[in-house]
Formats: sequence, structure tokens, C-alpha cells
Amino acid sequence: MNLQQDFQLPDLHSIYLISGRRAMVVHADDSIIRFETELYNRTISLEPVAFRTEIQSGEIRLLQKMPFNKELQAFSGMTEKQEKAHQRKLHYVKFFTKHCGQNLPRHGFEDLRHKAAALINDPSPFGYVQMSKHCKKYWASGQSETSLIGPQQMFGRRASRLSEEVHDIIATCINEHYLQPTRPSLQHLTRIIRGKIIELNSGQYRTRPLQIPSYGTVCAAVDRVDDFHLTSRREGVYIASKENKRGRPIEYEQRIGARVEADTQLLDIMVYHEQFGIALRPYLTALIDVASRCVIGWDISFSHPSAPKTLRALCQAMVASPDVETRAVPETLIVDNGKEFVNTNMMSLSKDISILYRQASPRAPDQKAFVERVFHTFNQQFFHALPGTTKSSPAHRGDYNSGAEAAINIFDLRRLFGQYLSEVYHYGKHSTLECSPIEKWRELGRQVPPRTLTEEEVRFKSCIRMKCSIHHGRVKAENMQWEGPGLPQLATRLKSGRSNLKAILLIDTNQIGKAWVQDPTGKSPLQEVTNTLPDFYHSLSLAEFKLAQEFRKTESNGKANDRDRSSLDLAVSRLFREVAEVANGGRGKKEARKLSKVVEKFPSDQPVNSVSSMTNDSNRLQRQISMSLEESDEADHLTGALDITFEQDLPKSAERKMKKIYQQRSES
Repeated sequence: MNLQQDFQLPDLHSIYLISGRRAMVVHADDSIIRFETELYNRTISLEPVAFRTEIQSGEIRLLQKMPFNKELQAFSGMTEKQEKAHQRKLHYVKFFTKHCGQNLPRHGFEDLRHKAAALINDPSPFGYVQMSKHCKKYWASGQSETSLIGPQQMFGRRASRLSEEVHDIIATCINEHYLQPTRPSLQHLTRIIRGKIIELNSGQYRTRPLQIPSYGTVCAAVDRVDDFHLTSRREGVYIASKENKRGRPIEYEQRIGARVEADTQLLDIMVYHEQFGIALRPYLTALIDVASRCVIGWDISFSHPSAPKTLRALCQAMVASPDVETRAVPETLIVDNGKEFVNTNMMSLSKDISILYRQASPRAPDQKAFVERVFHTFNQQFFHALPGTTKSSPAHRGDYNSGAEAAINIFDLRRLFGQYLSEVYHYGKHSTLECSPIEKWRELGRQVPPRTLTEEEVRFKSCIRMKCSIHHGRVKAENMQWEGPGLPQLATRLKSGRSNLKAILLIDTNQIGKAWVQDPTGKSPLQEVTNTLPDFYHSLSLAEFKLAQEFRKTESNGKANDRDRSSLDLAVSRLFREVAEVANGGRGKKEARKLSKVVEKFPSDQPVNSVSSMTNDSNRLQRQISMSLEESDEADHLTGALDITFEQDLPKSAERKMKKIYQQRSES
């Protein structure tokens, strides 16, 4: 008797409820009916007679007939990648079934395999053994499409058998015991978790005991802990950030100014300061265009890292010059978190010129690696070849006396460095670009010309503006005075009207010697005025001049007279002495920046008229030089005592140069 006449066999892929679990029919014939459960990937097999009995008694209940494709996919929980793999296998199985029936011959298999692969552009079709396995599953299931879905793809991963409370205990023990600098072992952690659960199970009100996790379960929980969190708890955030960095290079657009990096470093050279007769290490602020590796702006001075020093380099980079080709306005400026970059002046100027200002993470120099690398190139190719170089390290320097060999002043160094950039660095072949930086600059400039500004545009944006009255042909602001030939006529014109207007004074914060006066009515052009202080002060920034005034007030207990030039000269000299001590002491930019925020009290030394030496308790020879210069009616000179303290012997050549300079000035 045929069983098919008594009752209908279940349809493939229909869903039944068996023992409280959802199960899908994966095979059905006259001999056996096979089900796959949803949760635990188990197989249930029943004879057709037993299946009919269970249906009649209600032990097995039909939930859903053969679902549609979308419902089947949702039931199986396949991902998009698994769905593509399933369709690929289904294509080959149907192709071989159509051409070979339910028999897969070896003869001619290769030709059929390549024809099937050509239909879907598959570069690596199945082999005979693997294809035979898929075809047998497909034919045995009555050509069911879901027969090619594996059990892991059909019902997903096994549900967790541990309670949520056990998982919370594992997470707590990992956080309190395993994420420690002592680095406990996993066996020790497993014993702690086991003891914790045994203690909870022995409680008085515990009705259902908690299951103790295995060693593998604990290891799997530890593996799920984020590597960054694990390392930061054990080694610190800095080590974790360093170990979990991405290994790919910095991406940037091939366009001039698209990415510009800026930084300030202490140079490996001692430069002779003619005004004070000492040797100092200057600072270099550089801006490099990453796409072409060209230096678009730079500044070398004795000034400590500050906003005016950075502004000078940035303004130089943006102003078009007929003599220098490499000038461009940055689109994105990458800087560190130093005070010379993160300040109100730089932020406001960048906002006015539409520059995207980006700060690198703290203690992450590799985020602006291009400008860090170019400093190494400058030292190796240029500064280490000059007299007075400090080399890259004391071991490399050896017994070379950098201070005694210092023979270049700051003006010669700027001229030589500019010549080096324009003749050597920009025209040398770059290993990464496989051409010179200037060739890359011209190639990119032909595609997208760089954006530049005029000197007047940069000047108006970088200067500070003040309303001042004109008296006796001078304007006064910030305890300084400026004079110019057109100021008397401008004052007369402003006072002739009914309203007493004030002139607008524009002060360059980078150099106090540069200032301009603007007519508020707009009837006269902008005219340049000159600072009445000596030329020596003109190169100071406004912040440095204010700091020198603070030094003078501290020295005189707040009783300093603005007309007393000698006290101001002494304050400026001691400002340079502090910079020299920081530079020669090797404390770097961090100590130098404190000069712009903290006003220290200096000992009041008595001026002397000759060079004297003295030895302290630690037998460190120091030399104290000070000279007093008389004021001349024709020109203003430095007056007062210049108190300069040396950590090393002053070289005889420097003594002769210094005496000659001061002798010429005193005679004039």
C-alpha cells in the first residue's frame, strides 16, 4: 500500500512545532522525514507513520507551510555574502542537472564546468569532487534549493546557555582582576570566577544555582575585550594609542596647499649675537606643502616659540612674491598643540582667510610626519655643515666646541638658509616624488594654480587696529610712539571738521617697527610710520616688548619711568639672556614658552666696565660681561648695564669681536 494515498507528506521547508521548538522539513519520502531545529542545529527524524500519529495527537503542529524566498531567507538568517554563495552553488547544480540529469559523469565535466562559469563570469568554478557533493544533496532532497544551505547558515550560531548574571560576573571579574598592570593569568581569572559563582550558589535564598563557565568560555570573553581598552588599562593611554595606530600612510590630495604642515624646532647650530656678544641657538618655524614638499614659509630668529613668530612664517607663505615661486595660501593647516599655534591670533587669521585649522593629537608627531622629516633634512644637509653646529647629539658632536666656533650672525644665517632652499633643497631630487620639489610644484601649479594674497590683504588681517590721536606729528600706543612725514597734515585735516576724528593705527604684531596710519575718512592713502625706538627694538614682536616692560616693572617695583631708556635696555637684555639659558640648557620649547606667561624676578647685579671671571662652588667657570654706552645726540644707543651670564668660557675671538663693536659704537 502506498503511504502517499493515506496522507499527504509534509512539504519541504514547511515549519512545524516539535517539543516546543521550531523545526523545518529538509527531507521527506516514504521511508523517513527529517527536520532541522532552529536553535541548536539538531536533526529530528521520524517515520511517516509516526509523523502521522504525532500530527493526529497534536504533539506536532504545523506553523507555516513552505515559505516564500524572502521568508526563507529571514528564517535561515543568511547574510548577503552567504546568499551570494548560495546562489552560485545553485547555478552550477541546476546547470549540471539540466545537461546531465541525476548523473554527474567525469568525461566532459571540464567543458561543462567552464561553460557554466562563463555564464556568471566566475573565475574559479567548482571542482568535480565538490560539485558532486552539492549535486547529491540537491538530488536527494527532491531538488530543493534550501538543501544547499549549511546548518550553520540555516539557523545561525547557538544561543548562549549561560544566564545574564553569569555573564555580568565574568565581565566584572575581568574588569577588576584581569585588566591590571600585574598581568594575571587566565587560569587565575577562571579560578576567581569559579569561586565567586560557588559563593553565590551557596546563598540561602538561591533557588536555581548558577552554571560555572568553562575555561574556554572565559577565554572567549577575554578575547572580546577591546585591545585599546586592554592596553590602556595595563600600559596607559599613550602606549595604547601607539600600539593601535593604523599602519596605512597619510592620505592627501595632489594639489598645492591642500595639506600644509607647520612646526617649530630648535636648530642644531650656535649663532653669534652681535648685540650682546653671546652665542644662542635659534628657532626655525617652517611650513611645508605636502603635495610638492616645497617650503612655502619659514622664520629664523632668537625668539622663543610664540604666536608672532608663527604669524610671520604664515604671512610670508601667503604673500605672492616675484622673487620666490613657492607661495600659496594653505587650504588645511596641520599643527601641534603648542601655544605658538593654538592661540587667538592664529585662529582668527585662519578664519578670516578660510584656512581649515587642524590640531594633531598630543604626543603624536607622526600625524605631521612630513614637516618633522624635513627638519632632519635641513640639519643634515645645511646646519651641520656650518661653523658652530651642535650636531644631532653630544656623542656625534664629540669634543667640538660649538660656542667657541660660532661665527655666523642671525642675518647671515637667514640669507644662507634662503639661498639653500632656493638653490639646493627645491632643486634636489626627492626620493618619494622621484623628481625635485620645484618640478612637482610647477606640475601641480599647471593643473590648479595656487591661491595667493597681496601684502596689503595679509597686513590688514594680521595687524591690530587702534584709534589714536596725533600730537606733534606722532601717534602713541602700547607705551610706544610712531612718527611719519604725513602725520601733521593728517592731524590738521581731522581737526578741521566738526567732529574730532581719530586716526587708525595698524601695528604689526610680529615686528613693532612696522606700523601704518589710516585716514578714517578714506581721503588719503595708507601711510607707513616709523617707531621712535632704536632699530634694535624694531625686530621685537609686540608680545616680547610687553614682556620686557613687565621685566622692567618687576625690577623697579612698579616705579619705572617710560622715558628711562636704560631700564628698558636692561630688561630686553635680560629677556635675551633667559632665552639663551633655555636654549643652551637644552630644555626645549616647553621651558621657552613659559617666558611668555611667567615674569620671573631677576637678581639686581651691579654693572661693571670690564670683563671679569669668577668661579662658583661647583667650579663651573662663568663669565659676566657688561658695558655701559653713553647716549649720543645723533642716534640712540643702548644704555645701562647689560648683564649677561655665561655657562661656558667666552671664546677669545668673540671677546675681540665684542670689544671692537662696542668700541666703534662708543667712538661714534
